[in-house]
Amino acid sequence: MLDAITKIATYHHLARSFILGVLLACLTVCQLSCRTIHTVESPDCKKIVILPPMAMDEQTSDYVADSWQKALRAQNIIKRCDELVPVAESKKTLQFLNLSHMLDSNANYLTMQQRQTLITEFKATHVVSLHYFYREPKQLRVVASLYALNPYAKDKMPELAKPLQISNVSEAYFHQSTKTWLLLFLSSLLPNTASLGFSNENFANSLTDPTNANQRYVELSKNENSSLPPIINSFRVDSILHRNGFNKWDAGYSILPSSTWTYLDNSYQLADKTAYDKFQRDPMQPKYQAIDYRIKFYSYATSLNIEGDLYTPFGSIFITYGLGPAFYYYMDNMDNHLQGIAVSSLETIGYRAFINDRWYVQFVIENQLYQNTVKNTYFYSTMDTYATLSIGYFYPEFRQFVSAHVGG
Repeated sequence: MLDAITKIATYHHLARSFILGVLLACLTVCQLSCRTIHTVESPDCKKIVILPPMAMDEQTSDYVADSWQKALRAQNIIKRCDELVPVAESKKTLQFLNLSHMLDSNANYLTMQQRQTLITEFKATHVVSLHYFYREPKQLRVVASLYALNPYAKDKMPELAKPLQISNVSEAYFHQSTKTWLLLFLSSLLPNTASLGFSNENFANSLTDPTNANQRYVELSKNENSSLPPIINSFRVDSILHRNGFNKWDAGYSILPSSTWTYLDNSYQLADKTAYDKFQRDPMQPKYQAIDYRIKFYSYATSLNIEGDLYTPFGSIFITYGLGPAFYYYMDNMDNHLQGIAVSSLETIGYRAFINDRWYVQFVIENQLYQNTVKNTYFYSTMDTYATLSIGYFYPEFRQFVSAHVGG
């Protein structure tokens, strides 16, 4: 009897386990099927970052992008689940990726670093570049090009490929006075960095003119101030391309303006040239007397620079050539003053490394060549050469601030 009860209980347990197993398997298959069906039937939602349309000023670019975004929603051109990242929200990130209204932001030419940043920052699936045409009266025609950031996402969106007509746009952005347009354009060229340079040496090739037979003084030596701590000798504002817009190993170039305020303080020993020449010819003659000579130099130079950069994971190496006017002022301990304007060319080789998104360090060796000679009785110079270690700050919002105030 006991054996019979045990067998019945065992059979019951096995049957119960079998039934539960079958039910569990069916439930799992059902869940998987439901998930598969849900994935197939779910809409293909996109999150799109709008690249700044190329324009002469930032305000017009922002207005075109905002108008296009509002028109898409108003005309129900995109799906409800599609999300457009507002220009105001993406602008800060785009500025650090070198994407602005000053360049034609063709989505096909985005670097891997730019794509990855947009995916990480905004969880974006696509970017769109815009080209616009203004027509009278108050008509705007915008052509959009969509590009997928994720290689597995679809980049075809026929509804966006059609030119979009926008009516009743503000004429103020497209009919600006010459003065306003010029001010807005110039604000686009404003620098996006500022740096302080430290140096205690001006490696000038010569203080006196070796080719002038009437030169009154001859340079004996230059006091090397290397034992002195470096001083702040320059303040520089530049326009540069940010490191974040390039791949780890990359190359790029730019044509942008820069301005530099420079202060140099150097000491020399001079001698009367006649007495020096006599002593050199005949050591029995009275020895010349050394004169301590100190000169201070202040200059402001602005130039349009062509810069080539080689980007590495450890920083960038760059070469720059620029041309522009230089305003200079010299004074010495002999109560001589010299001031004027000279056309100068700037040759620079340097290294730049970003500490974070804002701060960077930079080392440059710079030649400033004067097209007309700067000279007086004691002093002669056609070139200033100096090495400077700088610490700089990247602040692209400065342009936006000025543009907003200029445009009102």
